Amino acid sequence: MGALADWPSDVTAAPVNLTPAPAAADPRADGGGPVVLVTGSAPECSSVELFSIDGVSYTIPAKPRVNLALRYLWHAKQYGEDRAAAELLEALLGAAGVEALVNYDDLTTPQFDAIMSAATKYTLGALEDTTGKSGRGSSR
Repeated sequence: MGALADWPSDVTAAPVNLTPAPAAADPRADGGGPVVLVTGSAPECSSVELFSIDGVSYTIPAKPRVNLALRYLWHAKQYGEDRAAAELLEALLGAAGVEALVNYDDLTTPQFDAIMSAATKYTLGALEDTTGKSGRGSSR
C-alpha cells in the first residue's frame, strides 16, 4: 500500500466521524425481549360458510391464521396470483371442499370469482389488527 499522499485528496481531506451509529429502534411494540412463538397456542375460531352445493355447506375459518395470508402473498410473488389462489382455497377448504367445487359442473365464472374474492378477503383481513391498521409493516 502506498503512502498517504497516493490517496485521492477527497478521501484524506474528509474528517473522520468516530461517533458510533445510533442503535436501531426495537421493532416490537413493547420494546423488550424477543417475540416468543409457541406451536399450538392459537385460539380456535368460528367458521363462516363460503359456499354451498345442493344444501351441503363448505366453511372456512372466520379469522384465518395469519400465516395463511403470508403464504398467499408469498405464493403470489413466487408463482402468480392464480396459483396462490388455488393454494389458498385448498388451505382454507381442504381437499374435500376443493374437490366438491371442482366437480360442480354448473359453476359459473361469477360464482367462482365471488368465492375467491370472499376467501382472499377473509384471509388478507387476518393481517389487519383490531384498530384497522395494517399488520404488514416492514422491519427494514
